[in-house]
Amino acid sequence: MIRVTASTIRLLTAAAVALGLALAAQTPGEAHKAITSKYLFNEDMFPLFRDHCGRCHVDGGVAPMSLLTHEDAAPWAESLRLEFLSEEPAPPWHQMKLTSRQLDMMLVWANGGTPRGDATKAPPPVTLVNTWAGGTPDVPLRLPAPFTLDAAANEAMHDVVLPLTAAAGRTIGAVDLLPGNPAIVRSAVLLVKNADGTTRDLGTWMPGRTAAIALATPLKIAAGASLVAKIEYRRTWKYEGQVLTDQSTIGLYEAGRRTTPPARPTPGGARR
Repeated sequence: MIRVTASTIRLLTAAAVALGLALAAQTPGEAHKAITSKYLFNEDMFPLFRDHCGRCHVDGGVAPMSLLTHEDAAPWAESLRLEFLSEEPAPPWHQMKLTSRQLDMMLVWANGGTPRGDATKAPPPVTLVNTWAGGTPDVPLRLPAPFTLDAAANEAMHDVVLPLTAAAGRTIGAVDLLPGNPAIVRSAVLLVKNADGTTRDLGTWMPGRTAAIALATPLKIAAGASLVAKIEYRRTWKYEGQVLTDQSTIGLYEAGRRTTPPARPTPGGARR
């Protein structure tokens, strides 16, 4: 029988602690990642994410995650870094216009441990702002019935034809779309179809727009014309297995009208 003394137990305990520390030192992880970034989320990254990403990367937005809290943004830092360094073209809704300094901020923060910053400067929650990019339209055209994205479907296309009776005789200079469910409306191709079958392309709506779609040349709406919308729906992993509905509204703006972009959301969700 092996006799275990108190001194033996102390030696074994010390050895186990030493081994554990050695293994921890050799195991990479967030808890041991060095903080080297001079940029901080609360002070530097939040305003950048809010102004350039916040229309889509916000709770309830079309993007798969919010970037407007440190808890939400930090786990995606490596993905952001890879996307910005990738030579592959980004999808239209990800084509953010960043200066070289802003890009440097993104990369340094992502590579440098994603520090939070001063806790007293944590921004208040930001809420989704779902409003017309060009202000209230002259002719709003709401989808006649909700579209349902079934629980088993991750994406779908929906074509809808809306009579332009209310716009007949008016000259249109811009068009916009207000999602009924911003989480799933990914794009919309808009065109006018005349009674004789001829069509005029109005443009393609994408989420995150800061202004209505201006037509290259104004269009006078003829009697009997209709607006055709080809709407693309796509769910993110956050809504997997859920039945989702949408009843968007398309807005027409008369030519010559100033369609002023809305003020950006403030940290508390208000507008300024």
